[in-house]
Amino acid sequence: MDISFDRRFLSETQTIIAMDEAGRGPLAGPVYSCCVLLRKEEEERLLSDIPFVDDSKKTSPEKRKQIVKWVLARNIPFAIGTASVEEIDCENILRATEKSMERAVENLGLTFSLALVDGNHLRLSFPHLLIPKGDATSMRIALASNLAKYYRDGLMESYDKEDPRYGFAQHKGYGTAKHRKAIGEYGATPFHRLTFAPIYKETDFATLSEWLSNGEISSQRYESILRKRS
Repeated sequence: MDISFDRRFLSETQTIIAMDEAGRGPLAGPVYSCCVLLRKEEEERLLSDIPFVDDSKKTSPEKRKQIVKWVLARNIPFAIGTASVEEIDCENILRATEKSMERAVENLGLTFSLALVDGNHLRLSFPHLLIPKGDATSMRIALASNLAKYYRDGLMESYDKEDPRYGFAQHKGYGTAKHRKAIGEYGATPFHRLTFAPIYKETDFATLSEWLSNGEISSQRYESILRKRS
């Protein structure tokens, strides 16, 4: 991936950040967003040191690890924002994604002129340009994409250690055959997105009521799930 797309937005007076998310499609876990500030003077170093930066869906875990290591070593400013499974269930995945992006910008804590954002149909409060499939077009968005996926994958791997029945370390919450089979065999958990099909179809009222009583899900989330089932 070259830098030509990004350079059309750069000027001496503008500070450009880039943003992408990881985890809109899975059946479990939160959604993560990352915003990153790659300054113009860092471009050539990135292209020289880690020329394999690309859409995170095309990048291996080992290459993503190298990307993160490079970003940390070079002190490249970036920040992560998240939205929980409860927010996904109580609102929707689009709104939760928007919240995670807003939080990433807040966590970055830097003034910028424009954010290049992968996606469409997003409503964001900060100055931005939506670029469909931006992670395959913009090197900066691709960088954010890899950071978001790396940190979300790490969370899913840690959850796998707590409950290895579902194979989260392998599929990261996506609806693979193995994951769906595990849901059918063991049922869902509060870590799953309980308003997503096929999750809510596999979760009975007794289980939901038990989670509510134990404080594992909130009353607001419980009501959202019931509305989805009705």
